[in-house]
Amino acid sequence: MGLIKKRKNLVPRISISILPAALLVLTVFIYGPINLYAGNSKELWFPFSFIASKFILSGVGVFLLFSIICVSMPWEKGKWLVALVFGIAVALYIEGTYLPIEYINLNGAPTEWEKYYFQMIWDAVLWTACILVSVAAAGFREELFKKAVPLVCGLLIAVQVIALIPLLNDLGQEKRFVLTSEGKFTLSEKDNIIVLVLDCFDNRLFEMFTEENSQFKQAFSDFTYYRNTTSGFNYTAPSIPFILTGIPYDNSVPYSEYLRMSFR
Repeated sequence: MGLIKKRKNLVPRISISILPAALLVLTVFIYGPINLYAGNSKELWFPFSFIASKFILSGVGVFLLFSIICVSMPWEKGKWLVALVFGIAVALYIEGTYLPIEYINLNGAPTEWEKYYFQMIWDAVLWTACILVSVAAAGFREELFKKAVPLVCGLLIAVQVIALIPLLNDLGQEKRFVLTSEGKFTLSEKDNIIVLVLDCFDNRLFEMFTEENSQFKQAFSDFTYYRNTTSGFNYTAPSIPFILTGIPYDNSVPYSEYLRMSFR
């Protein structure tokens, strides 16, 4: 009978310990990134799969870390960590879902942070209240805390999972415009211009090789070397359309539309 009672007490203890960690991980590492990507997918050149594994692995690591620590600690000590994680998770959910800050476009213009003072004060009040209420409940209303944590965590997890369904559907239908190998060796019968792009190749290395190896320099005798040329962008993705079309990306249209105009 004692073993059965111990097992019955263990199940709610585990749920109370791991559900706040699950809510925290779902909000920060799954729902948050997917929601941000889906809302800005037209401005991003890479598919979500490019970053998905990083968030998933990080989320699994954080979940296991918090869960193992909370479950293994005696309840009298572990409840404070559970309360802290629960308060942080709830604050993150409320702020990310209902109080997002609409920042200006990141176009190089200075940010007027004084416009966000009220939001910063409200965020500080929200976070302080969520954490203090959670810790106070764990200390003074323990039974209520044990009932509220699984209920609130389960509800918020369910809400986010339901909200993820249409977002994941949109990600599955996303289309990307890319360069392929099709026709790369097809040349015109008349004049051809062949452009060799050495991505991330340092100009100083080329000059060093040609100075130290005369035969290497001789191989490029029919080429024109523009030593002072610089790229229009820091990254490959916008640089290739710019090289092919001569039209720079100026943020006047979504990046996906710029690619569509460049490759169609």
